[in-house]
Amino acid sequence: VQKVQPLRHNLYGVRYSAGKVKLSVVGMYSTGTMLALQLSITNHSSLSFTVGKLRLRLVTTHTPKRSPVQEVEVFPLLVEPTQLKVNYKQAALFTVLVPVSDMNARQDLHITLHEQDGDRHLRVSIASRFLFTAPLIP
Repeated sequence: VQKVQPLRHNLYGVRYSAGKVKLSVVGMYSTGTMLALQLSITNHSSLSFTVGKLRLRLVTTHTPKRSPVQEVEVFPLLVEPTQLKVNYKQAALFTVLVPVSDMNARQDLHITLHEQDGDRHLRVSIASRFLFTAPLIP
């Protein structure tokens, strides 16, 4: 995580906003066995946003018409910092380490961020083509 934090952002346009709070994936790096994701939260609402729960799911994309969509929950190995509160007109950056062993080429990664004791939640989807082309950490 300490090697990933000073690196330059290499992913643009993967973002979602709701309730004047924006979640964006700004960097994605690979170690061969793990995937390091840099997530940025920007708060433009008058209420502070405290991160409560982080869910990562692998969702099968290319399915025939009447077959069920399979979702596999992935548990992050490390989230740094563990407690995160974003106040009014502030931005915060945090890093998530995810194991690569469960991923295959037909699955997208869905990241859902829930507010602690709140109703706001943010969801970002990363296509599988980005997951398998992540640069190695130097």
